[in-house]
Amino acid sequence: MNSRVCLYVLSVDAGFSPNPFHGRCTLACCKPVIRRNGSPGDWVVGVTPARHGHRLAYAMKVSEVLGFADYWRDPRFRSKRPRRGAKTTILQRRGDNCYQPLADGGFRQLPSCHWDDVRDQENPVTKRTDLGGQNALVSDRFAYYGDAAREWREFPGVGMPARGHRVFAQAAVPDLVAFLDSLPQGVHGRPRRWPSDEDSWSEPRGRCG
Repeated sequence: MNSRVCLYVLSVDAGFSPNPFHGRCTLACCKPVIRRNGSPGDWVVGVTPARHGHRLAYAMKVSEVLGFADYWRDPRFRSKRPRRGAKTTILQRRGDNCYQPLADGGFRQLPSCHWDDVRDQENPVTKRTDLGGQNALVSDRFAYYGDAAREWREFPGVGMPARGHRVFAQAAVPDLVAFLDSLPQGVHGRPRRWPSDEDSWSEPRGRCG
């Protein structure tokens, strides 16, 4: 298996894409090329924008690749279905399992971070982008830092992408892979776009169910 490291700038970090909660880190929205071509064993790495120093925001080692219908139906990921209501937490509202399969083979977009809040309806632009990625990437080995994004040393031949993403064969960047594999697992900080007085992001993070 020719595993890869996919590196990109995480410009919007709201706890939605990626979604590091409920015991697994998932990438089910945005970054369609990465998701469409992702395979188990790949690393996906998000760094902060240049104005934040290109720090390490998160790193996930892909353990599973699921189509949207399988992602929706899998009981492990019910906690990642977005919910809205007066008593829901931000954690619940930012679930990324937001595409419900329909009988005709299509999908219904649920209210989520990609919903059109102004018109209170599906957002065709984000829906097209998300579904264009075809898959949700799932990781049970990840380190997410959010607003506690950490400094990380430079690695020979690994440059920051100005836009889009960069892909490296793992064999070409063994020091980087070793570094990623050594990171302490779990959630280590709140997403950058998260109210400072709301702490549902730090609720106990057991397995999805």
